[in-house]
Amino acid sequence: MTKLIQKITASISIMALLMMVAPQSFATVSSISVSGDIFTSNVAAAAATQGGTGVITVGFTTANAVSVGGTVTVTLNSVNATTIATGDLGFTLTGGSAATAVSIAGSSASKAVISFTVGTATMTAGAQSITITQSGTTTLITRAAGAYATTVVTPAEVGSQLAYIGGANQVVVSAVVEPILTFSLSANTANLGTLTTAGVSTATTVSTIATNATSGYSLFAESDNAATTTGLYDTVSLETIIPAASSAIVAATSNFGLYVSAVTQATNGDGTVAATAGFDNNGAGDLAITAAAQSIATSAGTADGDTVTATYQGAVSAVQAAGSYATTVTYTLTGNF
Repeated sequence: MTKLIQKITASISIMALLMMVAPQSFATVSSISVSGDIFTSNVAAAAATQGGTGVITVGFTTANAVSVGGTVTVTLNSVNATTIATGDLGFTLTGGSAATAVSIAGSSASKAVISFTVGTATMTAGAQSITITQSGTTTLITRAAGAYATTVVTPAEVGSQLAYIGGANQVVVSAVVEPILTFSLSANTANLGTLTTAGVSTATTVSTIATNATSGYSLFAESDNAATTTGLYDTVSLETIIPAASSAIVAATSNFGLYVSAVTQATNGDGTVAATAGFDNNGAGDLAITAAAQSIATSAGTADGDTVTATYQGAVSAVQAAGSYATTVTYTLTGNF
């Protein structure tokens, strides 16, 4: 008999344990809508305030019916329940049911705990809603950034939904792309050779440009010589071959000039490189190079190897003093970031 009692007791204990761990079904909080989107996820924390005569509507869907006499509890975190009374609550329940024995016991300035008993008829499975109309003047909701839960508990199920305020469930991924601006010259010397009255001598250099400046770049040029003036200068005779517009330089005249004779567009860039008016050698408004930097080529977008070919010109008259003439052309590249 003792053994039998022990077996029966053990069986009852196991059954009780199984009953305790039997899983519940879960409700889903189907909709939470508030005037001013207070319960909508990812509104700015500063905007998460409801005051005045605001009305909050909490919608939730139950998967199981609740019989008459059953209790339903809805908890709204970060709702200041000190500003409401049970008379401010409205209920729309399925199955023709009514909410009785409404209570906000357990509520505080940081949460509203609303419980009611199902009366009149069974609350059938489906969409339910509760409205809260503010009766006081105290702010009804004030939320800092964070995650706030609305929970629903019935005799048969429990459900919860989070509202994330101020990006509490978001990660802002950031990165920095360093500005790129590179420049190189094909050579640092350009030899015009021996200048004669028979023609115009030329030489070229090529500038290669790369930049990730979204508004492109500008290439500037200026000419300085040993006399701190502009043009080709001879340090012995102290004579200068003065600059002139490229299209005006002809044989038997003493002039020095520069113009952009070619440009190429890099495949990966999105800008269009072009010679600046004044240095395109088209005969209309061409400019002489000076000691002040002037733009000779521009692009309105990025570049990954644009090239700008500069052609230098020299010509002399029959009375130009003999000598070795030189000038330094300085290029400056500016990125328009």
